Amino acid sequence: MILKLVDHIKKHVELNSADIENISNSFTIKTFAKKGHLLKESQICEESYFVIKGCLRLYSIC
Repeated sequence: MILKLVDHIKKHVELNSADIENISNSFTIKTFAKKGHLLKESQICEESYFVIKGCLRLYSIC
Protein backbone atom coordinates (compact mmCIF):
# COMPACT_ATOMS: atom_id res chain seq x y z
CA MET A 1 0.00 0.00 0.00
CA ILE A 2 2.88 2.38 0.73
CA LEU A 3 4.02 1.78 -2.84
CA LYS A 4 1.02 3.74 -4.13
CA LEU A 5 2.16 6.74 -2.09
CA VAL A 6 5.74 6.32 -3.34
CA ASP A 7 4.49 6.10 -6.95
CA HIS A 8 2.49 9.29 -6.47
CA ILE A 9 5.51 11.14 -5.07
CA LYS A 10 7.70 9.84 -7.91
CA LYS A 11 5.44 11.68 -10.37
CA HIS A 12 6.73 14.95 -8.92
CA VAL A 13 10.30 14.28 -7.71
CA GLU A 14 13.05 11.72 -8.14
CA LEU A 15 13.52 9.28 -5.26
CA ASN A 16 16.45 7.06 -4.42
CA SER A 17 16.26 3.89 -2.33
CA ALA A 18 17.07 5.78 0.90
CA ASP A 19 14.17 8.17 0.24
CA ILE A 20 11.79 5.28 -0.34
CA GLU A 21 12.95 3.63 2.89
CA ASN A 22 12.37 6.88 4.82
CA ILE A 23 8.87 7.21 3.38
CA SER A 24 8.05 3.60 4.27
CA ASN A 25 9.21 4.11 7.85
CA SER A 26 7.45 7.47 8.29
CA PHE A 27 3.91 6.48 7.31
CA THR A 28 1.45 4.01 8.76
CA ILE A 29 -1.60 2.50 7.12
CA LYS A 30 -4.93 3.18 8.79
CA THR A 31 -8.31 1.80 7.77
CA PHE A 32 -11.58 3.53 8.49
CA ALA A 33 -15.08 2.17 8.37
CA LYS A 34 -17.41 3.31 5.64
CA LYS A 35 -19.28 6.45 6.75
CA GLY A 36 -16.87 6.73 9.69
CA HIS A 37 -15.17 9.92 10.85
CA LEU A 38 -11.48 10.81 10.84
CA LEU A 39 -12.10 13.57 13.36
CA LYS A 40 -14.93 14.30 15.70
CA GLU A 41 -16.20 17.70 16.79
CA SER A 42 -13.57 19.88 18.53
CA GLN A 43 -10.67 17.60 17.53
CA ILE A 44 -7.68 19.21 15.83
CA CYS A 45 -6.17 17.49 12.81
CA GLU A 46 -2.53 16.69 13.55
CA GLU A 47 -1.91 14.21 10.73
CA SER A 48 -1.82 14.17 6.95
CA TYR A 49 -3.71 11.55 4.99
CA PHE A 50 -3.23 9.93 1.59
CA VAL A 51 -6.32 8.11 0.39
CA ILE A 52 -5.49 4.83 -1.36
CA LYS A 53 -9.02 3.56 -1.92
CA GLY A 54 -12.34 5.35 -1.50
CA CYS A 55 -12.90 9.04 -0.92
CA LEU A 56 -13.20 11.59 1.85
CA ARG A 57 -15.91 14.16 2.40
CA LEU A 58 -15.33 17.47 4.13
CA TYR A 59 -18.18 19.36 5.68
CA SER A 60 -18.74 22.02 8.30
CA ILE A 61 -21.70 22.54 10.60
CA CYS A 62 -22.22 26.16 11.50
